[in-house]
Amino acid sequence: MGNSSDNISWPPPHRFRRSKKARHINLRFIPGEGIEIVLPEKPVFASEQMGLNALERHREWVLRQIARNGAPGHAQGQAHGQNQGQELNGFQAGGANSRLPEEFTLHGGAVAVHLEWVHRNLALPMPSEQPQSSLVCRLKDGTDADKRKRLFLWLRKYAAAYLSARLQQLSSLHGIPYTALRIGWQKSRWGSYSCTGSIRLNAKLVFLPPELSDLVILHELCHAREMSHNQKFWQNLQSLEPRAKELDRRLNKSASD
Repeated sequence: MGNSSDNISWPPPHRFRRSKKARHINLRFIPGEGIEIVLPEKPVFASEQMGLNALERHREWVLRQIARNGAPGHAQGQAHGQNQGQELNGFQAGGANSRLPEEFTLHGGAVAVHLEWVHRNLALPMPSEQPQSSLVCRLKDGTDADKRKRLFLWLRKYAAAYLSARLQQLSSLHGIPYTALRIGWQKSRWGSYSCTGSIRLNAKLVFLPPELSDLVILHELCHAREMSHNQKFWQNLQSLEPRAKELDRRLNKSASD
């Protein structure tokens, strides 16, 4: 899924990482994420500007990597359900226009969540093997800041339980192991895979329809077999989910809506 280098903005998405072991500035292309610029601390402390200069010197190599593997963030961009996640993210930050919802939905609208504010936290609902069309979440009342914190703590716990169980199921079903799972609340990326076998998933995946959240999980599992987004990667993904291309288009179409 290569892209023409003429359409790639410069500099591409990148991040800095300091290393006590590195002796020189190193560039590492991470599929779906961008360029990691590793800066040494010894024998000479390298500045971020020095890292950017190295990035410029290796521009042709970077463009080749992007053309070969696809533009950073392509397959894991924002998708259906992200508007709700962004809305929740907004009131978590407590912005001027933020507002605590009374109801919202999970799993692409399949599960309605009704919030009730009571004098103390009661037993909070968690994912169930039995289909659920609605949940009542009773959280301790308080200031808006307290409510936001408690709601997000529950959402993260719910997402961790659901995504952990689903990842284990899909990993066992297809015989693809992983070493660890981390749950975050990223602004735009749905997931990532490290060369150590660790998978990171976005808690906002619980806002997506199940078939799309499953696609993201399968996408990351497939990186255990092929790190690059090349033809072999897509063949592996389609062998696990024949609708992969169609579902991927839904993810990308939603990102542009």
